[in-house]
Amino acid sequence: MTFTRTASGEVDGLTISTRRVRYLRAKRLVAASAPAPRAGSSAGKVRGR
Repeated sequence: MTFTRTASGEVDGLTISTRRVRYLRAKRLVAASAPAPRAGSSAGKVRGR
């Protein structure tokens, strides 16, 4: 990943390799297919008897 900057130091452009694009896309697809965590099911709320 590389950045190009203007004379004032602001980021003007971004170049990402094809390999990194494939990695990020695969990571996003895996995250999207994972089940969402259920609210209220944390271990801290469970009490032993």
